[in-house]
Amino acid sequence: MTPGTGTGIGIGTGIGVGTGIEVMGGITGSGPGIHTLYPRLRGEWTATDGERHWAHNPETGSLTIADPADDPRLPGLGSVLGEGRLLGYRVNRRAVLAVGDGFVKVVRPRRLAAVVAAHRLTVSAPEGPVLPRVVGTADVGIIRLSRVGGVSLHELIRGNPEPGTLLDKEPILFHVARALARFHRSPTSGAPNLPAGHDPADWVATVARAEPEAAHRLQRIARSLPPLPPAPPALTHGDLHDKNILIDPCGPTVGLVDLDGVAVGTAEDDVANLGVHLGLRALQAGGSVATARILARELHGHYRRFGPLDEARLAAAELHTWFRLACLYRFRRSGRSLTPVMATLAAAAPE
Repeated sequence: MTPGTGTGIGIGTGIGVGTGIEVMGGITGSGPGIHTLYPRLRGEWTATDGERHWAHNPETGSLTIADPADDPRLPGLGSVLGEGRLLGYRVNRRAVLAVGDGFVKVVRPRRLAAVVAAHRLTVSAPEGPVLPRVVGTADVGIIRLSRVGGVSLHELIRGNPEPGTLLDKEPILFHVARALARFHRSPTSGAPNLPAGHDPADWVATVARAEPEAAHRLQRIARSLPPLPPAPPALTHGDLHDKNILIDPCGPTVGLVDLDGVAVGTAEDDVANLGVHLGLRALQAGGSVATARILARELHGHYRRFGPLDEARLAAAELHTWFRLACLYRFRRSGRSLTPVMATLAAAAPE
């Protein structure tokens, strides 16, 4: 499959021509039902079928079953698994559980202080998002967080990602943008600078660990990406997408979760990341590239009612985000077939 006119770069989906056998991240065929890999530049990747987990070596394609109850680098996890539902698990790195009165996050003990500090940098403010509070910790890497009510933005738009959906007589994205702009005005004192974790060259190298030929093609797009121009500093979420935003329609209120990466960055990077993810959901629901772009533009328009956006930074950040997702979703069956479109959007000139 080749992207549309304008790139001249084909980014295949990994389907073996004439064989009917899929190779994803070095795993041939269906493997043990694996549908998602979580790629990293270094170390083993996590593989999952939604219930079970494996440590995956992308260079060799090998899989080793991983038991969350016996993860040597997450010594606190086994003691809390019985308290609730495991929402997410990265082998040797972190886990999150939903419990009756909130969430339990488990990290490597040496990461405990940094993750707690990130959550304590933020406080809920009028018209701002509802944020989880740290209500308890344990030295083995356990962090107990207060509950943030609502339904994820991802669930609200699933299957119907059309712009203009109303909530309390205003579009959902109006409420999201207002809360986000208020969050970006939070004090930055004591916050670390956002690490440079999305370098296009690093993503190419990550893909190359499992799929060298695809990485070679992606390299051409990476070289075409514009540099990220400077923009005013702001407190940022660092991983803002629709699954980390909760909407309580009774308020209506907006909540943000997964605050591990809160740091000083730029508002434009958060807005670009969310806008591109909204566009991706439109594509996953069968929508057009035009619909994907409309959703992002709607978010931008609402945000500008409450805070400024540097247009050059926003446009460049969108291209970088599409590129990162084109790399990331090569290892997710739910979006792998769309990676050629994502690559095309990464290579496209801003409108």
